[in-house]
This record gives sequence, C-alpha cells and structure tokens, in this order.
Amino acid sequence: MYSRAVPTCPLFFLLAFELQIMTKIHQNHEYFQIIFYNFFDNVNNGNKIKK
Repeated sequence: MYSRAVPTCPLFFLLAFELQIMTKIHQNHEYFQIIFYNFFDNVNNGNKIKK
C-alpha cells in the first residue's frame, strides 16, 4: 500500500500565506501598542491629543 503523500507545492503556499497573515497581525499589534501608549501617556499627563 502506498501512503498518500501531501503535495508540497500547495502546502508551501498555504504556509507562506499563513506566515503573511501572522506577520500582518504582529505589525498591527505593534502599531496599536504605539498608538495606545501615546494616547494614555498624553491623557495621564494632562496633555491634549494632537490631531
């Protein structure tokens, strides 16, 4: 009996797509951390938020 081999090309593209999504999530997380840090730092120090 032959075992069913997983095609490597579709698997590669699936992993690459997943990595792209995870990278984007990480970038957004860092971006929001910077925004919220600046926002709460300004609020706690009584500074007005710049538009």
